[in-house]
Amino acid sequence: MEKIKTALQILSQIGILGSEKKPWGSWIRYEDPVCFKTLRVEAGGELSLQRHQHRAELWVILEGLPLVTVGPQARRLVPGDTVWIGIGEIHRLLAIDGPALVLELQFGLYDEADIERLADRYGRSPTLDTT
Repeated sequence: MEKIKTALQILSQIGILGSEKKPWGSWIRYEDPVCFKTLRVEAGGELSLQRHQHRAELWVILEGLPLVTVGPQARRLVPGDTVWIGIGEIHRLLAIDGPALVLELQFGLYDEADIERLADRYGRSPTLDTT
C-alpha cells in the first residue's frame, strides 16, 4: 500500500491536462506522467546494478523468468509479476535461463542520464554511456 501512495504522490506533482466523470467513476489525464519502454534482456545478460535519483519505475514481467534485485532482496519473477522500484532504490535484472521481456514504466523526471551505475559487467561508465 505504501508503494501505491508513493506513486500517487509522484502523480500529484504532475500537471493535469483534463478529467471527466463517467458512469463508472472518472478518469484523469496527466501531463506526461509516465514514460514507458520494453526491455529485452538476452539469455545470460544483465542490467547494471543501478539507481535513479529522479524517477521511480514499475516493471511488469512479460516473458521469461528473470532474477530481479531491488535493495537487498533478490527473487525470481514470472510473467505477470510486477516490481516497484522507488526513487534511489538500487536494482538490477538478470536473465538466467533465457531471454526476458519487461515493460518498464517510469514515474518522475524522464532522463536517460539519470542512471548511476554501481556495478556493470560490460565495463560501462558509472553514468550514462550509450555504447
